[in-house]
Amino acid sequence: MTDIAFHFNAPDKVEYACRLLRKAYAKGSSLFVLADPVVVQQVEAAMWTLAPGSFIPHCVAGAPAYVTTRTPIQIGSDLPVQAHSALLVNLQREWVEGWQQFEKIFEIVTLDDLDRQAARDRLRRYRAQGVVPVWHEVKP
Repeated sequence: MTDIAFHFNAPDKVEYACRLLRKAYAKGSSLFVLADPVVVQQVEAAMWTLAPGSFIPHCVAGAPAYVTTRTPIQIGSDLPVQAHSALLVNLQREWVEGWQQFEKIFEIVTLDDLDRQAARDRLRRYRAQGVVPVWHEVKP
């Protein structure tokens, strides 16, 4: 069964996602970052501007297969038919169809009221599916 972890009160989704990606990459994990198209560009740009010496290999979904199969982090606005990643970082407000294909999902939630309400809705849906999500309060 998929583990779900909500990370509430993130001051900035993109910055927090990059922190998670850096930690997961250090552990050898592969991840898919799901975001709206504008946020995909923001995450991709942020990945290039991390602190010196902390580059993390990544690509945008839709890159050629020889790139996506060798890259530990993919960023896109649509889930691939079959993800090569074990972990999903969800930066969208919408429910993720096909979430069961991942071992773990990180739901990143900001202080924004609309974002928090959408997260509560997703939390209820996960619970209705028999999943018991955990949540973490992000400390500044």
